[in-house]
Order: sequence, then C-alpha cells, then structure tokens
Amino acid sequence: MKEILLSLLQEINEEFDPILSNVVDLSTYADKIASRAEIISIIENSVIKALIAVYCNDPEKRNAYITLFYVKEEYRKMGLGKRLLETLLQYLKGLQFQILKLEVFKTNKKAINFYLTNGFEEFEENETSKFLFIKVNNET
Repeated sequence: MKEILLSLLQEINEEFDPILSNVVDLSTYADKIASRAEIISIIENSVIKALIAVYCNDPEKRNAYITLFYVKEEYRKMGLGKRLLETLLQYLKGLQFQILKLEVFKTNKKAINFYLTNGFEEFEENETSKFLFIKVNNET
C-alpha cells in the first residue's frame, strides 16, 4: 500500500499549493498514511479516481482527521468527492466518532469551498491554514 500511495503522492505533488514535497517528505507521509490511516477510494481499471485518508486514532475524544482528500482532475465535478465524504461520515458514525476535522491551506480556495458547501465549518485559522470540522452525527 505504501508504494501505491507514494506513487500517487508523486503524481499529484505539484497540484498542491504549496507543493506537497516542500511541506512533507513524500515517502514518510506515504508510510504514515499506509500504517495509520483508514483509506476509502474509488478505483477503476487500476486508476485511482478519488481517495480519502483519515486518521481514526482518537477514540477517547471521538475526533477523526482527514489527512488526504484527492479527486483526480479529470473526474472532478462528477460527485466523487461528495460520495467519498458521505461514505466516510457513515463509516465514522458506525465507529461512534463525533467530529471530523481537517486542515486546508488558505490558498486552496476550491477545497475550502467544497468543504464549506458540504457542511464543514471553520473553527480556527493561522497564517497559512484554515481548520475545519463537521459533526459526524448531527444529533451530537
């Protein structure tokens, strides 16, 4: 799995602003995702169309954290991101998590818009990033 993730990260590296490899070591990041994250993906004919990786390792606080959310450019605006997010929220609900959080660079306006449109709210920001959350179970 690490090799698949590393290959994907190398392929999409320059789509990030700032470039992902300027922020993290891609091999280390791929290893961390492979060993610690839950991954939901949409794959067709060996092509990863969309992928979401989330850390569900905070069972006491019941917070989960998206570390990577990616939809391949030619498959954007087809509802794949929304479908992955809905699947993830149902999965987390089944694990009794209450909050899903993420960090997004302020320069990533498209992602920020996607998250806000899909129910996320901002709870903090710093010089470079916005921190967003969504309740997993609207009853909590």
